[in-house]
Amino acid sequence: MKKITAFLLALTVMTSAASCSSKSEKKENVQSFTTEKLKVAAYKKENFQLPADMSQIYTFMPYNGGNDYLLLGSSSRTPEFWHTNKDFTEFEVVEFSEFDIGKSYGLNNLADGRVVVFVNHADYGDLPPIPLYEYPEGDELEKYNAAAECKFMIKTFSPDGKLIASVDVEDFGLTADISSIINNVYAAEDFVIAVINGSYEMFDYNGKHIGEFAVEDGDFDAIALDGSGKLVCAVTYEENEVEKMKLCNIDAKGKLSEFNNAVYDFDETVQDMIAGTGEYSLYIRTRSSIYGIRADNNEIVPLMDITSSGVNSDHTKGYKMMDDGNMAVLYNDATEFKVNFKKYIPRSDEEMADIKTITVGNMGDFFVENYINKWNDAGNDFMVEQRKYDSDSLGKCDQLSQDVLSDQLPDILCFDNFGEIDLRKMDVFEDLYTYMDKEEVYNRDFFIPSVLKSFEQDGKLLSLGNSFCLDMGVVGKTKYLGEPEDWSFEKKLDLMIDPPIERERFTDSKYGRLSDFVTWTDWADLSKAECWFTDESFVRYLEYCDEAEVIEIEFKEYDESYYQSEEWMEEMDRLSYLESIKFREDKELFSYESICNYENYVYLTRGSFGGEPISFVEGATVRCDTPLFICKTSKNKELAWEFIKSRITDEAYSDTNNYYFFPVTKSGLKMEEERSRNTDRSWDDADYNGIPSDYVGLAYQIGDENIAIGDITDEDYEAVNELIYNAKPPKKSMPHDSKFYEIAYDEIGRFFHGECTAEECAEHMQDRISTYLSEQYS
Repeated sequence: MKKITAFLLALTVMTSAASCSSKSEKKENVQSFTTEKLKVAAYKKENFQLPADMSQIYTFMPYNGGNDYLLLGSSSRTPEFWHTNKDFTEFEVVEFSEFDIGKSYGLNNLADGRVVVFVNHADYGDLPPIPLYEYPEGDELEKYNAAAECKFMIKTFSPDGKLIASVDVEDFGLTADISSIINNVYAAEDFVIAVINGSYEMFDYNGKHIGEFAVEDGDFDAIALDGSGKLVCAVTYEENEVEKMKLCNIDAKGKLSEFNNAVYDFDETVQDMIAGTGEYSLYIRTRSSIYGIRADNNEIVPLMDITSSGVNSDHTKGYKMMDDGNMAVLYNDATEFKVNFKKYIPRSDEEMADIKTITVGNMGDFFVENYINKWNDAGNDFMVEQRKYDSDSLGKCDQLSQDVLSDQLPDILCFDNFGEIDLRKMDVFEDLYTYMDKEEVYNRDFFIPSVLKSFEQDGKLLSLGNSFCLDMGVVGKTKYLGEPEDWSFEKKLDLMIDPPIERERFTDSKYGRLSDFVTWTDWADLSKAECWFTDESFVRYLEYCDEAEVIEIEFKEYDESYYQSEEWMEEMDRLSYLESIKFREDKELFSYESICNYENYVYLTRGSFGGEPISFVEGATVRCDTPLFICKTSKNKELAWEFIKSRITDEAYSDTNNYYFFPVTKSGLKMEEERSRNTDRSWDDADYNGIPSDYVGLAYQIGDENIAIGDITDEDYEAVNELIYNAKPPKKSMPHDSKFYEIAYDEIGRFFHGECTAEECAEHMQDRISTYLSEQYS
């Protein structure tokens, strides 16, 4: 039994807008406030000391006027409750021994700290009860689901975890079953609102259904208790083409009344609200800001600029103004599975004047954003700001082009590709060897030579990433592909067009075959601006594609009921099973594969291919997804190099979760190997879908069963390291939005529809694409 899977399924927290159907009372002399945003250049940050095993937080519950807090999350077990004081200096685990996660649940607390849980409880009959911190999986889960008799229940606990009351929900039109989802819960003194399958339903504490809750004039974005313990909702509406927001009390009949006789010009969506403390009755959070509603005069006050703080708004779970007037924010770090709890202190103008700042431009790379936040948190000698570039549907970036033309590029750019206009050829980037050659430690010898070579262009190092994967190209069993020295493009076509096995096709169409193991750039060399589509091999390939009966794969029209049906799940299970056995049982010949860590190698060789000899016939190439470039227009080039260099130090690798990618330095690669060697691969569940409890190693999943494939051996580490040190630079690729593909689809579409022969199609493509390559790449 595994602990966390069911808990995450059971606790699905959602704040959503809903349509409205209950009139709010009108009052005269309404106060009107215009919302202003607080603009802070940067924050200093102070960390709160959290329990070492706290890995995620799901619910942040203030009570007792903000003097106490109850947190729900994950640690060495899930769910876990902690009590903490108003200063967040003491954390104590609270035992909720009779807590029930059922098939799904939601919870919230009252002003005095009582915890109200609305749960889809499951009775499993004669089967053994499921312990709180365990949950069945696989065949065992199916057995429990088949036996489950569900009902909705309301349970109330004291702040110290003792069960106070437990009642069944009655007279509710929806019959509970294993698919009933409790999305969220809002608790008031006399009633509770539970969001069940997306519908807001009201109940009293005797379990009686009061009715659906909705509002009529506008939409509501969030519900929360205020500082006095009253349930409040934020209602947004439009008046004279201006977005407005008002706050309304909710009574036990679902009727609304004005909370504070105030209306706010509000052009943002309310993400959530929580009870205010001190002089504030409520805290309101949007994607960009945190606001407070003053209890004395109803004014809305900007308290924190989330945008400049580096806080991930989507992962924020709680916030509070501390006694010193600074905001504290709690949020989950999804990349490293841990919790961050920090106090944010605005830097003064004088402090900012003494701090230099560099700018990193990117298109929303999560890993780089996360690293920038860590850099700014660490109190370094300079700050890093982000400049976000947005792309249109074709992947082009007009703002980037404008910045190039106006010499307004940021200090550093982080882009995987620049579209058809390759900035690498426009002399806008620094040669990083200029900086590297001045280093005593971080010089060329510090890096894996083959990886460093992959970043070069014309002998210059224009960019540098901190991690990479190996693209292995065509991979298949040696008995079919032969050794690398025997491989050729013609052999690949022969195997595909006339395979020695009966291939298990999931679907078959002309366009499906067109991308079946062959890329169109196999007939083009971008570095030389040449193509050879009139070659006999391309004509053969077109004729092979044309053998399929249909032109395009037909997808089933979207039907929500179908995609939730047992038929759909069975089809997904069937396709997943076929995918897992296709190489082991010789139902497919080869594929394109990647290796991003040492574990991947074992999953590929002894998992996908069952331990038979395989050939990497094209050899490994290096792929890095987050390269950084220093722009020549930067006025802070040395600082930019310091920032790039900081990502490849041994300290950075030891502090970063590198379980998915290889580091680019020699010492970093050794550290990653040590990490892999020291990973505990023991299994603590007896006979877990085929794995005995005393087994140590990796497992490959086939259907519902796990197959033991052994631990990583010395030979495996040697094989991967040899692939890394012999890897080649990547072949120049064609941007997905390139006109190359527009031409190809145009001409091949004519062939598939019978408007020309394969030879004519090849000639037309040769003529048009050679002209295009000459214009773009020569």
